[in-house]
Amino acid sequence: MPGASSGLFEINADTGEVVTATTLDREVQEVLTLRVLVRDGGVPSLSGTTTVLCTVEDENDHAPKIIVPAHDIEVLENQEPGVVYTVLAFDMDTGNNGAVKYYIIDGNTDEYFSINETSGELSTTRALDREQVNNFALVILCSDLGDPPRSSLVQLQSFVREDADVGTVVLVLSAVDKDEGLNGQTEYFLSDEAAGAFTIDPVAGTLRTGHALDREARSQHTFWAVARDCSVQGSRSTTVMIKVHVTDVNDNDPVWEQNPLDIFLSPQSPVNQTTAILRANDPDLGPNGTVIFSFAETQSMFLLINIQERFNFSKIHHQNIFRSGCGLKLWTKGSQLEQPVVS
Repeated sequence: MPGASSGLFEINADTGEVVTATTLDREVQEVLTLRVLVRDGGVPSLSGTTTVLCTVEDENDHAPKIIVPAHDIEVLENQEPGVVYTVLAFDMDTGNNGAVKYYIIDGNTDEYFSINETSGELSTTRALDREQVNNFALVILCSDLGDPPRSSLVQLQSFVREDADVGTVVLVLSAVDKDEGLNGQTEYFLSDEAAGAFTIDPVAGTLRTGHALDREARSQHTFWAVARDCSVQGSRSTTVMIKVHVTDVNDNDPVWEQNPLDIFLSPQSPVNQTTAILRANDPDLGPNGTVIFSFAETQSMFLLINIQERFNFSKIHHQNIFRSGCGLKLWTKGSQLEQPVVS
């Protein structure tokens, strides 16, 4: 008889056998109610009805979903060991199929962190030391207890140099589907946030750079990868967040803030007087961006004092100086640029 379960079941009019007409989804509706009519062939026809309750049993067809897929947290060094964050995930299945456990599978340098398998509470095991390790990139796996279990990663992280050739392999993704045929054949896709910077082989899951990278323009790319089966009847998919960190290469020369610069001194100016403070910067990181100053040629009349990205330019001798020109050079530990800048 027509009702909420209409179209989900079929009945053999002669044998009374009830069969499913389509795939059922417990997460959409767990209990289905059928009204069955039985009628004889007499004249007039007599009939009776009965109600059939159909309970859809759970199948482990959902992986745990991370409520907050990725999160940056800060922990003070020397802080007493304790809970610093709680990873939360839910699974739409029931019983063991929906029970979630948490594991740290990568990035736990020297085992500074532990996670409660049941609650997802992330704790430090001892006080952190910034001078020893200043950054952790933990990869946390959330898995249910089904057979076979399904799981989700909080995130995947990778590092690639900004001078990497187009087509450089960044990661190789691998998703496993226990089904057979097209139902178990997996294809891979990237979300729009990849913006052409990265490409993925839909069959092999190989993630590659799609164009030249520039750390100074964008130091981190965050996007989603999707693994989807090829079923023709309601394909299933899972996603994972990917963070790609672009590491620095010494590809920028130091640049003077002002070049050239004219300085005018009185012949009576005292010795050791600061005559100019010149500044230069380099957009690279670390030693690649640390600027060092020196005279291009040996100078006896002026003294150079380096002070992080600037220097004091002091007169130490002034006799018979009416106009003097000198060249300066600056460099980082990885590159050198000579420019005459003061006259």
